[in-house]
Amino acid sequence: MSYANYANGPASATQRSQTPEFYAVHAAASEAFCQAIDSASGLGHHLLRWALVKMRVNATVSELSALDDHTLRDVGIERGHIRQIARRLAENSVAGY
Repeated sequence: MSYANYANGPASATQRSQTPEFYAVHAAASEAFCQAIDSASGLGHHLLRWALVKMRVNATVSELSALDDHTLRDVGIERGHIRQIARRLAENSVAGY
């Protein structure tokens, strides 16, 4: 990732987390976790699943929190319910693992 686009030096963590590169890396990491879970068993399986859910929850919370209140209302989400919604989505997305 190039920081040349930012006039004041390296991007802040918030700026970096809103770039397409950030989401691409996150998606690749999620896929790696999915593959690891496929080959894991027992306690390792549960730990990897927990880590995957946690990572997906944090990413979804970050993405939804960045939206303004008007946009959240348009999609039927209240700001106070973001973490609960993110958790449910993450758990459903790894339900088969």
